[in-house]
Amino acid sequence: MEGRKMARLFIVFGPSGVGKSSVVAAALANDTCARVKQIVTCTTRKPRPGEMDGVHYHFVSTQDFERYIAQGELIEWSKAYGTYYGLLRSSVENVLTQGVSAVVLLDRAGVKAAKQEYPSAQVVFLLPPSLNALKERLMTRGANTTTEIDVRLILAEQELAAENKAPLADFAVKNDVFEVAVQAMRTIVCEK
Repeated sequence: MEGRKMARLFIVFGPSGVGKSSVVAAALANDTCARVKQIVTCTTRKPRPGEMDGVHYHFVSTQDFERYIAQGELIEWSKAYGTYYGLLRSSVENVLTQGVSAVVLLDRAGVKAAKQEYPSAQVVFLLPPSLNALKERLMTRGANTTTEIDVRLILAEQELAAENKAPLADFAVKNDVFEVAVQAMRTIVCEK
């Protein structure tokens, strides 16, 4: 159809605490993004205060998650901090077959796996203004112990170095000024 864009998959990744959920949610809360939907991944972790099943994640049991793995229902999955995270194939297909573009938040390993199944997916790397700023965000979030924050910062440093050495991203967005990052994300996923 003329004037109608083809449905595409966008993958957003970046260090823990960089603001992936917040930036994407704010970017999609705009009329220009009416034909873009965020895909919710699944996890075995417990919900944080304010998180809702089906909105932030699909919170599932370890038994259900391991069944998804065994039956090949996941595009990608990982186990981090003792918790499973994964992307259900049906979640992506249900959106794309409706002609709606999809955005999903993954980690670096998830990007590699998803790109094998969806090679035309566009990848956005969301990066912090600095590791100190990232540490402050993780501390403010209040969901992690000091030790967990230290581990996440080490992993963030490794992720930034890996992206510098072998980039996976088609686009990089720095989350320094929130509104600027939101507009950049909106331009990439909704207006291109």
